Amino acid sequence: MPHCWENTADVYVRSFAGLCAGTVDEILRRLGPGDASRRLLDIGTGPGTVAAAAKDSGYAVIGLDSDSSMIALASRRHPGIGFGLASIERLPCRDQTFEAITANFVVNHAPDPRSATRELFRGLRSGGRLVATIWSSQPVSLHQLWNDVMAQAGVSPSSAPRLPAALDFERTPEGFGGMLAEAGFEQVDCRELRWTFEIRPDDLWAAVEAGIAGIGQTFRNQDAAGRERLRAAYRELTAVDRRAGVLKLPSIALVASADRVR
Repeated sequence: MPHCWENTADVYVRSFAGLCAGTVDEILRRLGPGDASRRLLDIGTGPGTVAAAAKDSGYAVIGLDSDSSMIALASRRHPGIGFGLASIERLPCRDQTFEAITANFVVNHAPDPRSATRELFRGLRSGGRLVATIWSSQPVSLHQLWNDVMAQAGVSPSSAPRLPAALDFERTPEGFGGMLAEAGFEQVDCRELRWTFEIRPDDLWAAVEAGIAGIGQTFRNQDAAGRERLRAAYRELTAVDRRAGVLKLPSIALVASADRVR
């Protein structure tokens, strides 16, 4: 399934990568220290942020992503780590290969999240640990900013494809944790994580121009006049932040750790 951030790695690093990096410290805390004998798979590695942090913590790391531009960028940024092309739907490994798996904001993008979590369980060894994150269903400041920009510009959001009800799950600690338990994981601990995402206004807007995320797709679907209204609305609504030099956006995600006991 194509995603709206494919072939946008450089702009993604400038913009939304910083947002997704807000979970890294908690991911490492839940993993615990590694050593060279403990193999870790970082699936949906993007620019390799989690993979590099796990390597620094002692793990033997492999990073996989379904987008070739992300893999090329991650390989340039972290030459000491092996990166390759693969998706969460079909891990290129035998059963019970890894002592640890990290999945930072990738399960929520899978076309079948329940099947994806079963695949993560398949790849994890007995005694191994998964640490995964998704976005919460709770509204956050960034979503409100985009809603305000579209309202001021007189633009309706582009409709995003939704998962069939049979495949979907609640973006709550109970919903995400329950799905992991259904896949076979035990000792599931899923909680909210809150942090403040800081970014320069121009860097965040670069993602919109590149068509990244829902707001980027909405922008791309406008005619020239609609795009200019969106630009003007964003400039006006972030005027105070421009003078300060940075946007400060409170953010919320769900972080889960789960073990394969047998």
